[in-house]
Amino acid sequence: MPGHSLGDDPFDGSDRERWLASDLRAKLRTVLLADDGPVLRFVGSGGETTVGMAAFAREAAGFLAACRQLGLGAGDVVAIAYPTGARPLAAWAGAVLGGLVPLFAPPNDPRAALRGPAEVRVVAGPEALADTIRRRPLLSTWAPAEPEFDDAAAYTGVPALLQRSSGTTGPHKPIAIDHRRALAQLWGLGRALELRRSDVIASFLPLHHDMGLVSTVLLPLCCGISLVRVEPRLWRADATPWVWSIARHKATLAWVPPAALARLVRRVAPADERAMGSLRQIVCGGEPLGAEVVDAFLGRFGAACKPEVIGAGYGAAENVAAITQTPVARGARRLTAARDRLAIGRKVATPEAGEAALTLLSCGVPIEGTTVTVLDADGREVDDGVIGRLRLAGDCVAPGYLGDDHGAALVDGGFDTGDIGLRDGGEIFVLGRADELIELDGMLVLPHEAEAALADHDDIEPGRCAAVWSERSGFAVLVELRPARLFTSAEQLAAFVADVQDRVEARVGHRPRTVRVLPQGSLLKSSSGKTARAANRDALP
Repeated sequence: MPGHSLGDDPFDGSDRERWLASDLRAKLRTVLLADDGPVLRFVGSGGETTVGMAAFAREAAGFLAACRQLGLGAGDVVAIAYPTGARPLAAWAGAVLGGLVPLFAPPNDPRAALRGPAEVRVVAGPEALADTIRRRPLLSTWAPAEPEFDDAAAYTGVPALLQRSSGTTGPHKPIAIDHRRALAQLWGLGRALELRRSDVIASFLPLHHDMGLVSTVLLPLCCGISLVRVEPRLWRADATPWVWSIARHKATLAWVPPAALARLVRRVAPADERAMGSLRQIVCGGEPLGAEVVDAFLGRFGAACKPEVIGAGYGAAENVAAITQTPVARGARRLTAARDRLAIGRKVATPEAGEAALTLLSCGVPIEGTTVTVLDADGREVDDGVIGRLRLAGDCVAPGYLGDDHGAALVDGGFDTGDIGLRDGGEIFVLGRADELIELDGMLVLPHEAEAALADHDDIEPGRCAAVWSERSGFAVLVELRPARLFTSAEQLAAFVADVQDRVEARVGHRPRTVRVLPQGSLLKSSSGKTARAANRDALP
């Protein structure tokens, strides 16, 4: 296989069944050993590092050799806790190629990978973790080796990888993903995006999150797509390096949470407003996407970015990642609904003259091989436009959680996503998590809409608010203030609370009963950075 070339079709002319009949190891070998494989670039505080496939393949082979020296064999789990650079990707590739089972750990909590039923044999991470990881061998360095990877057939039945559920509404649960499901995900998502090997992906996402895993690991390494990855910590400090990396390498695809769009609007300098013009789609996922965020982004960057550049995706770790995707070159479709007639079990109504309106954005259509149905409280499928619970089925759905004999939330071969939404014209609109939505007077209040009312509040730290409901506090809004903001009198605090209540009421039609100012850093987030509304609700006194 060494010495071969890759064409521009990442699926190499395969039909779907032929693609699914292979495995990730074969795809990895094809990409790693090609003469014209993708280029991986990593941007950190020390600058940019470029890694070609020949050097990357030797790193992957070296990692596998080091694992073999430690006695690891097929099916053994390796936790990867390197936060930056090529090493976490090389460790992942080496593990998959050798029949080991990789699991990315959150860099800020690497011990999370050791909790639960996944029996981790080795942790790959920096030497600084030695005091944190004491009960497992720590593999912090390894020497490159010549790529000599075993025949894939030797590892039949071994999972391709482990990943953790998002943890937004409860404990993280490890999910075993087999090769066929991973390949089905790549096929469905790649076809939806009209993926080609000339694409370049720009990323800053954490690898332990399903959106980061697919966009930053699976697509580049198994489909041969070049990557430029900005260290997540650097992105959090400054959005500019990510924007510059898009311009420098003419990136064409990016995956971001909606909050990142708002951050770009606030933080990017006027001189850089044209830097993202090479992008043909920005896929927004992880949270519902709001029309105001899209409009603000296009208002700032519309001179270079086409209106259809902003797409949306709905996903879940239980489906590897993507469930739905906005078709390329079309943008997220909008649906205008009567705000005060939004209710589970009812059809979304078109607002009448003078009636408050709410703009919902589509998450696109299910990727090939995946179906999404909308169910009522009795589990029966509802008509188009009726709000209900979303159920998922298809080739990507995991059979269950590792160590869970009950197949929790898996029903009749499908997966109860726990999300509420609707179908309209074949597209899926996601309203939010069932246990996070707020029902007042029989109508729905969408938490992300209440939070959006405070997005530009001068006193509130961006992204640090949560709208919840509890028996004790009623409709409540929790906020963190900006670091420099301090109320010096009860009158100032009362005025702030009233202002928050006014803004939220104007947006969603209901006035919060409670506004609570939290200490800085105390608003609870999932490991992927999403607001953990249920956990914040449960933490209320």
